[in-house]
Amino acid sequence: MKKHPRILFAAQINFLALVIVAFCSGLAVAQNVVVNGDYETYSTLPNNYAQVCYASGWASPSACCSLIPGTGSPDYYHANGSGGAKSPSTWWATVSAHTGLGFEGFAAWYRTSTNYREYISKDLVTALVPGASYEVSFWLNNGVSTLHYNGIKEVGAYFSMTPPTQTLGAPILVTPQVEMTSVLYTQTWTKITLYFVPTQAYKYITIGNFHNDATTTVTLNGPATSSGAYYYIDDVVVQPATPLPVTWLSFDAKKNDEHSAKVTWTTADEIDNDYFTVERSANGVDFTSIATVQGAGTCTNIHNYNVVDNDPLNGVNYYKIRQTDFNGTNSYSNIVSLKFNERAKDFVYLGTNNNNEAELILKNDMRNVQIELVDMNGRICSSFNYADLHENEIIQTPLMNLPSGIYLLRISNSALNESFKILKK
Repeated sequence: MKKHPRILFAAQINFLALVIVAFCSGLAVAQNVVVNGDYETYSTLPNNYAQVCYASGWASPSACCSLIPGTGSPDYYHANGSGGAKSPSTWWATVSAHTGLGFEGFAAWYRTSTNYREYISKDLVTALVPGASYEVSFWLNNGVSTLHYNGIKEVGAYFSMTPPTQTLGAPILVTPQVEMTSVLYTQTWTKITLYFVPTQAYKYITIGNFHNDATTTVTLNGPATSSGAYYYIDDVVVQPATPLPVTWLSFDAKKNDEHSAKVTWTTADEIDNDYFTVERSANGVDFTSIATVQGAGTCTNIHNYNVVDNDPLNGVNYYKIRQTDFNGTNSYSNIVSLKFNERAKDFVYLGTNNNNEAELILKNDMRNVQIELVDMNGRICSSFNYADLHENEIIQTPLMNLPSGIYLLRISNSALNESFKILKK
């Protein structure tokens, strides 16, 4: 509780905060004002739940450093710890530190405990400078879990003048200066980078979910018995920011007419910007390129861009822009969505036959169709390609060699993306 290429996406918030999620292989090195952000220094090796404060300088706003049921109690892990606090076989998942030997973990949402939250908090070695631009980054991982299969998008960082306090395990209902803008569930370490301009000389950072259950976006990525969303965290960095390759003023997608979409975006500054690639997705996760637009190189003028998508998907279309520098480095816009009227399903799921095969019947002639069988961890178990399929044709996908469980049967081509949930007994 996916492989990721090196990805960076940014969104401007009230002209003061930028949010970027980055998937990359290096750890930023600069003037980090978070001492022990890698959790390597400790007072005592962890041997039980809730020992967040054993990592030097870290604490829980609940003032808890031992397990008290119902109290916000994040955990500390170390490769030399003991019991479930010893990685990689922790209580909740199999996971090792991103770097070094130590890391921490917190519950961001629980299915069975209404509005229960855990936070990690720390003082900064120097106060932030109002008006300066800062980069906040940390690495998250849900691990290979047997318990927590949920992901959320509201993990954020809250900066304050004094340490925040938490009553038992209740949410701290403040507005974080920066937080993620898309759901994250990953079994590998994923870098989250957030940019903002402080308005005060903040002295403390607190990380977690600052929303109640009603305003938390939750996805399920495994069995419905999942206990919730639990994140491991490592390598927390707060440092002065370097200039972004592109300053995004706006990004939107609207209907051009009943059969096409118009994607528009505006930039204020571009640094060594070679070109933009417009990408589209049916699920907000798996994107494909639909158009490329030349960038402006290096400039400080406002530039307006647009692309018409003449073949949008039925249902919800997700769009984002991949920006590429002259040196090949990429950054991403935020994600926007646009819904077109859904037509009748092209396939109907018939169930599983006596030969342990999942059966679909086609309702229309189609070309270049790919059918994938995917487990609940996102792994593709089998894949089949069909050049031509015809109306009322029955397609059979074998299940006999798969373990029991829930799978997705995913069907797609350039104009289609449908999926069916199936149960292998």
